[in-house]
Amino acid sequence: MLKSPNDKTIGAVLWSMGGTAGQTVFQLAIFVALARTLTPEIFGIVAIATAMIDILNLIGRGGLVEVVVQRQTVSERTLNATFFASVILGLLMTASMIFSSKYVSYAFGISDLYEVVLILAPTCLLFSAGAVYEAKLRRDYQFKQLAVRNVTATLVSGSVALVMALTGFGIYALIAQRLISTAWGLMAMVVAARWMPRLDLEFDDIVKQLKDGFSISISALLGAGNQRLIDLIIGYFLGATALGYLRIAWRILDLLNELVVRPFANVTLTTLARTKQDGGDLAKAYVSTIRYGAIFIIPVFIGCAAISVELVEIMFGPQWNQSAKLLSYLALVGFLVPLIWFKSNILIASGQFRHVIIVNSVEFLLSVVVVAIFSPFGLVSAAIGNVVRTAIATPFILIYLQRLLGVSIWETIRVTLPPTTASVAMFSAILGLGVAFQAPKLIYVGLIFKVFAGAMIYAIVMLLLDRTILTDIKRFVRR
Repeated sequence: MLKSPNDKTIGAVLWSMGGTAGQTVFQLAIFVALARTLTPEIFGIVAIATAMIDILNLIGRGGLVEVVVQRQTVSERTLNATFFASVILGLLMTASMIFSSKYVSYAFGISDLYEVVLILAPTCLLFSAGAVYEAKLRRDYQFKQLAVRNVTATLVSGSVALVMALTGFGIYALIAQRLISTAWGLMAMVVAARWMPRLDLEFDDIVKQLKDGFSISISALLGAGNQRLIDLIIGYFLGATALGYLRIAWRILDLLNELVVRPFANVTLTTLARTKQDGGDLAKAYVSTIRYGAIFIIPVFIGCAAISVELVEIMFGPQWNQSAKLLSYLALVGFLVPLIWFKSNILIASGQFRHVIIVNSVEFLLSVVVVAIFSPFGLVSAAIGNVVRTAIATPFILIYLQRLLGVSIWETIRVTLPPTTASVAMFSAILGLGVAFQAPKLIYVGLIFKVFAGAMIYAIVMLLLDRTILTDIKRFVRR
């Protein structure tokens, strides 16, 4: 029996989520062990360097993954051009890291930052070179192979980092983790894609690929680069140690993103592009994606906010309690994530590249303004500012998509109301249970009970508000 587009999408999402879950669990274990071994200052220094790398990587990919994925047909010549275009960008980003390392160290007033930036510079080239391989795997719905890549890269790099941290290598443990993870990820995709580039191309082909991906690249920089920009500004104003505390909270949210947000984002672009090519209702498919995303995303984020104190103390120890308060504020953004996270995907799928830049430019400017206003008042203020900027951006994005693509604001909000209501009920119940488990010796029992009770309450309320979930589950199982 042939699978419907929805079933194929859900299957790809589940594969992506399953692989990411394995990666996330091990990644979390390694991160916990490293946090108990290394100091907030070390985490802060590496966070500044990796923030720079992540921003440059968004440029280094040049939007090439998305360009290849959204095209109806892709020739061998196009793939060759994509590969060499990505290598050129990667070399430029690596050179930028090397030449700017001394100036960055001086600007932040951290002498150790120079060496860290210098050593990590090659990751830009490695990451960029993987663009065409990731695009091939995503076009073919080979999310199983991408999941294997993520899990194995995390296992290998995490193991090496843990051994180095426990044997006294300090900051070099985190440096090695990033280098090995990036290199392994590239090799795994090369093996899975079973494709090698050839010089069957013209210079004009490379220029065309870069031109097509330019708007997407700038959009990614303005969009996904927001978070790393915040890291850099906070590190500049408040120092490496303060950023280290914030980075622990960010890291937990990053893990949540990898577990429940990124799988939907990865599959959504492919699904929406195919819907557009097949002449389907793009707005309807987009709202459907938001519905499924909200069911998973909202409760995970809001549940994390409710148990932030116990979670941070158990995972990282009481020395990181300052991070728990930051996490409790940052995780509240989960209410808004499903409404705005997939906006670039529908704009790319519909060919509205210019509008991707416009929307993300607004978000970028909001981030700069909010961070500049809130950060000087301390870490808690910076965390609250992150939620404020998202709350301001959300209505703008909803109105923009409705006017441009006909995506109904009411329908978009309506599909998120059941998981939002269920998550509020879950959050309230967990906070109420906190009174019964205040004693330090009950912290483990209390956390387990809160998670279990919260999940049950969420599931019950969701089934009462949206009975079609059971029908969706039964249909997918039968397929």
